[in-house]
This record gives sequence, structure tokens and C-alpha cells, in this order.
Amino acid sequence: MVELVSNPQTAIQQLSNLPLKDLLTYIITQIVDHPEAVQIDEQTDPQGSTILTLQVAEEDMGKVIGRGGKIIRALRFILKVKAIKTNQHVRLELTEPESQPSTG
Repeated sequence: MVELVSNPQTAIQQLSNLPLKDLLTYIITQIVDHPEAVQIDEQTDPQGSTILTLQVAEEDMGKVIGRGGKIIRALRFILKVKAIKTNQHVRLELTEPESQPSTG
């Protein structure tokens, strides 16, 4: 986990130096109620784009998506800006949590 310093300018500098996956991990774990359930898979497609697949606890899906999709759009925008600065392409996919089979 990333430990940020108290100086906001230095903290911004620290975050801007993180790899895409680590940046997303930091932001998501600050948003959700169950950070231990956050799973991020990183893959590269044949064109060289980075694909980040995010899975969170079912109870946290609404927090990650936000009203009208505002939060997930903002996350995609932040990642896109970071990727452009490092000459990369990135795609963020949010997957449904795997539900436990009901018994009874």
C-alpha cells in the first residue's frame, strides 16, 4: 500500500509516479468499504494496450460506479491521462463479483 506524505504537493508527485495498476489500487481502496475484496488484474492485449480488470465486493459496486456512472468515468479519465503522459493506452473494465451459490 502507498503511504502518502502530509504535504499535498509531494503526495501528488508520489501518485503521479505510480504504475497504472498501483494508482488504481490506491484510489479504489480509498473509495470502498471492503478494500480487502479489491482485485485488479492487469493484462496486455495484442495491440499493446493495458487492460485493467477491476472487481470489488458486491456492496461496493455502487460506490465504484457512482450516480449515473460518474465515478467509474472519472477513474477511466484519470487512468487515461496517466497513460497518455507515459505514452500508453489503457482500458478499465469493471466486472461483477462472483456470487456465492445459495444453499437451501
